[in-house]
Amino acid sequence: MTTRLLTAAFAIFYMLQPACAQEVQTKTNLFFGDIVYKHKKKVRARNIFNNLLGAVDVATGNSKSASFSATKECPEDSTIVKESIKEGAMTHSMFVVYEGSEAADHLSEGGVILSAVITDIYTQSDIAAGEDARSHNLAKVKFQLTLTDAATRKEIATTKLDTKDIGDYYIRDVGLAESNVINQRVTYATYKFLLTKYPLVVDVLDKGYEKESGKLKSIYIGMGQKENTQKNWELFIVKASDLVNNGQGKQQTIGRIRVSEVQGNDVSICRIKSGEDNIKAALDNGEKLVAITNAGDDYSY
Repeated sequence: MTTRLLTAAFAIFYMLQPACAQEVQTKTNLFFGDIVYKHKKKVRARNIFNNLLGAVDVATGNSKSASFSATKECPEDSTIVKESIKEGAMTHSMFVVYEGSEAADHLSEGGVILSAVITDIYTQSDIAAGEDARSHNLAKVKFQLTLTDAATRKEIATTKLDTKDIGDYYIRDVGLAESNVINQRVTYATYKFLLTKYPLVVDVLDKGYEKESGKLKSIYIGMGQKENTQKNWELFIVKASDLVNNGQGKQQTIGRIRVSEVQGNDVSICRIKSGEDNIKAALDNGEKLVAITNAGDDYSY
């Protein structure tokens, strides 16, 4: 109980303090290039026919389960995908995002251009009849992201993403459910890609739980809801004095941590997975430490 009270007290105290994580990392301009939808496949006629039969069964009550599965290509949802890609980029606090006429005014300053090609958008809805009817929704999106240097126009990185394992979303309004699924997963997939290529660097704020034996088990970091931080994310610990190239590329790490709980807009508590002696010694000596989302490896979050 005492530990939880101290944890809560620290979280409240830190939320009242000015954010300092941005002092560690220089921001980069990000511009949006072409984000286009180019569909390549067609839904089989047999699937369409079966879906129509299922819909009739639901309407007439002839089906034992009173439900049907509708799979369809959704070009109208391409706007949602496009906006979700942009939202994913804007989530990354390292970037200053410009678009439209404002982008032209800052393009000469340099930065990166994010473009995308969306190839497939499929949704599936299992609709159950009755007073408590709910839709069981699954959305599948395939798209390719490309990062280009704004000054040289050379490709920095490209990746193909497939959200086929994004899971289900229950809601009565089928259209809203499908939109929510697409938005959540495309936004997060874009953000993850950018984190891999442009790691986020944040301050280690303080020690967390320390055993009577002196073993340090957790620490606080300056990253939270604002960065869309998720429980179980793993980060690497680096001495601020050893940080190179704005956090990009190989870094000299002294430990590894895992997010235990997101406690506010810009604070989380993390369990130390490795390097606890190094981390404790550095903090005891008053050295500034930072946590980085990628230490040079394509780490999957």
